[in-house]
Amino acid sequence: MNTAVMTSSTVLQEFDRTPTLESDSSTQVIKTLEEHRGEAAGRIIDLSQLDQISRQLVEISQDSMLPYETVGHAEMVKRLVPDLIKSISWMFINAGARKPEDVQGDLEKLSIYLSRLIQDAFKSIGKPNEAMVADRTTQFFLTELPNILSQLNSDIQAAYDGDPALNNERIAEIIAYPGYTAILSHRIAHTLHARGVPLIPRFLSEHTHSQTGIDIHPGAQIGKHFFIDHGTGVVIGETTEIGDNVRIYQGVTLGAHSPVDKQGIPRRGEKRHPTIKEGVIIYANATIIGGNTVIGANSTIGEGVSLSKSIPPNSIATQDKSSLNIRPRES
Repeated sequence: MNTAVMTSSTVLQEFDRTPTLESDSSTQVIKTLEEHRGEAAGRIIDLSQLDQISRQLVEISQDSMLPYETVGHAEMVKRLVPDLIKSISWMFINAGARKPEDVQGDLEKLSIYLSRLIQDAFKSIGKPNEAMVADRTTQFFLTELPNILSQLNSDIQAAYDGDPALNNERIAEIIAYPGYTAILSHRIAHTLHARGVPLIPRFLSEHTHSQTGIDIHPGAQIGKHFFIDHGTGVVIGETTEIGDNVRIYQGVTLGAHSPVDKQGIPRRGEKRHPTIKEGVIIYANATIIGGNTVIGANSTIGEGVSLSKSIPPNSIATQDKSSLNIRPRES
């Protein structure tokens, strides 16, 4: 049984299904309301106010910043994005055990699925006629898949090199690591983000954030052989740049100083997050902030360190803490 093909085929059907009030479940709800309308009217539920509430909801929705005419397309993309990760992940995992022509069949189905998904993403921002752009982007993405897999293999090697709890007999445990899931998702999201695809990259990153507790903006640039150990609470901002052979631990924040203009409005399009050069290790709960902050190559940042200025290569950064006092319990 080819799970990757089944997943793509099943998901593809969802594009032609739009939830309506004609569904069985919705019809049953309406029927139940009609049957109990008299009973409800005699209780504290005042159905006579529904007309006014409905009008208020419509008016408030029309004043919202969300593009209500196209938000349905965004919701469709949000629902289908998890299956994009599943299909590509499964294809990566089992490609080595299959024939090229079988993998090609998966790629053909993925191309149809992804192109339709990208079209829906463009519709969600009011651009309904981007089929050619979606096809060209899908073509580019498919050609990048070998590079993404090569990067992911180097990340797996980094996990093995960086985690003494792993050995050859337990190497398969890596796919259960939240750091593995997060970097796989990011490699996909970043490739689409770099091509200007709306919505999908951010939905990928936020879906993975909800699964793993690791928040990586799809705009972040991350080199090869990257490892996040444990991972919970890691935040990597949009304009972060990370070199090769970097390892970070739980609770690390690579965050921003948010520049504002004279009116206090955030200035967009500027580098706000730090640059981490190759070979750096950042231990738990360290915070590194600012677009001008550069952590020199082969440096080590100790646990709990807070940095908003650059340090040279081959540095060790630690931070003095208040003394720990231990005393016996009073009897």
